Amino acid sequence: MSYPLTRISPITSGRERSPDLWGNILEAYADDPVIGALRSNDFYAPHTQGINTYEEGWFLNEDAAAGATGESFATNGNPDGHALLLATTGTAHQAVKVQAGPSTTVSEGIVLPTASNGKSDVVFEARVALLTTANPTCFIGLAEQNTAILSTTSVPNDTLDYIGFYRLSNGDLQFIVRNDNNGGTAVEYDVNVVASANVPNTGFTKLGFRVRNDKTVEVYIDGVQVKVTSDTGAKIAVPSTALPIEALARTLLAGRGAGTNTVTSIECDRIECFVAE
Repeated sequence: MSYPLTRISPITSGRERSPDLWGNILEAYADDPVIGALRSNDFYAPHTQGINTYEEGWFLNEDAAAGATGESFATNGNPDGHALLLATTGTAHQAVKVQAGPSTTVSEGIVLPTASNGKSDVVFEARVALLTTANPTCFIGLAEQNTAILSTTSVPNDTLDYIGFYRLSNGDLQFIVRNDNNGGTAVEYDVNVVASANVPNTGFTKLGFRVRNDKTVEVYIDGVQVKVTSDTGAKIAVPSTALPIEALARTLLAGRGAGTNTVTSIECDRIECFVAE
């Protein structure tokens, strides 16, 4: 006798996957290629790496303006499994990032339904600590594997595809999407989803999105769908033409931006992405 597979629990306690975001995604999917593929890290296992190295699925390098020192990505002993991306900054706009993949040019191969080899729904969620003193500039999401996601002034580069959450110098938290169309006519979509004064500055925040098979996009913060922008109240409607068409990788980036903090970091509890068949 067969039994139905367990689905995402509706119980909400903080660290679990957000039920509405992950709704109808089967729990027992990780090793079933018929259902889909899960890329997931919860950092319970010890992890330590330095600049320009590949360790256990992640590549660490500088971003934005070069020149940071002491870059590392390592677990910090938290019993819940946390990893800290860290760098010491000497001047404005220095940053550090990790991407899931073996190098700056080879990603873990996540594709959205808009890619030529795209499949079905894609769900992304990360639980991170957004702190004004630690990561005034940050990007959390999926991005094309690239030497630099941000320019030397900490704004997103125009030469790659990405989808995720971005903040510049403690400004508003934005949801940003870009398809550079292989160097052709690029399409991008950027909206404010949390006003700067309301961005959480303690504890952890869950940031997530879902790209459905019909190429519609849903944005979630702490398990609640964000349907309108934080500044104008306009409905969030990501045009399908702005969705990436390249292979993407889970990405964490922490930067100094235009601020004066001498250390930039971002602490991550888990970061995962599911691609349905």
